[in-house]
Amino acid sequence: MRTDLVGGEDILAKVTSLQDQWEDARAAREDAAQALKAARAADIAAGAESLRTGAKTPAPTEPDAQKALTDAERHLEIVALALAKEREALNADLASRSDEIRASLATAEDDADEAILSALTQVEDLLHERAEIKAHIHWLDDTSRQVGRYNVQGLDALAGLRAQLGDEPGNATSRRQEKLDHEARVEAWNALTQRARATVPSSQLVPVEDVDNPSGKSYPALDAAIEREYERMIEAGETPPAPVVVRWIKKLGTGAKPKGKGTGWAKDPSPELTHMPPDEDSAEARSGDIHRTENTDGN
Repeated sequence: MRTDLVGGEDILAKVTSLQDQWEDARAAREDAAQALKAARAADIAAGAESLRTGAKTPAPTEPDAQKALTDAERHLEIVALALAKEREALNADLASRSDEIRASLATAEDDADEAILSALTQVEDLLHERAEIKAHIHWLDDTSRQVGRYNVQGLDALAGLRAQLGDEPGNATSRRQEKLDHEARVEAWNALTQRARATVPSSQLVPVEDVDNPSGKSYPALDAAIEREYERMIEAGETPPAPVVVRWIKKLGTGAKPKGKGTGWAKDPSPELTHMPPDEDSAEARSGDIHRTENTDGN
């Protein structure tokens, strides 16, 4: 028993000592019982030999062995009773301090869970780091493309342990959970934009200048398709993913304003679009201009 967890060091020390004494007393009783059997057999053999030869019968040893067994049994009963009484005292002490002990154990359990969860976070960070490294290793095979999305292996088992320890998904105090939630939102939003992109012909993907976009340009046809897909999901009773880019948070009015400033941004008005001039330095663009000119002339 862990006295650092439940206390009762003095009583437990007595119980442990009496337990050891009881083990010794039981062994002594067994030895005395075996000695009594041996003494009885020896006395019988000696009596038979003296009767056969006519020699004087030696004094019997059985009485002394019997007395030794009786003393051993008595001592065993004394120790057993003392041990039982001391265990009763220990149980009474534990019962009187039950609430205190349970509170101490709960604190110790919380501390252990916190240490495990901290270690889990470190392991998860290392798994993400390893997966990102492997993604770069694969990228070296073809540096003409971007570094691919990395797949982290082993998180399911750790997530199960987190759930067992009570670290429920969505817990704002979990730095790792926040990161995983963000990654899930990014993937969900990317899936929506990919569905929207599939509905837009490539010929309609004409860029325009857009100072609100970090890239400096946007594609109105694609933006309109994204908004249609977002509204379609709402009309269908589905829960659309929350955008993760500020431009779309403002465009869809899904973000929260500072306290006291309303519940969210209003939808941005449709921007006044400025079409970008064609790339005259591109052979493909020049070819397109030629074809458009021919079509205009009716040839």
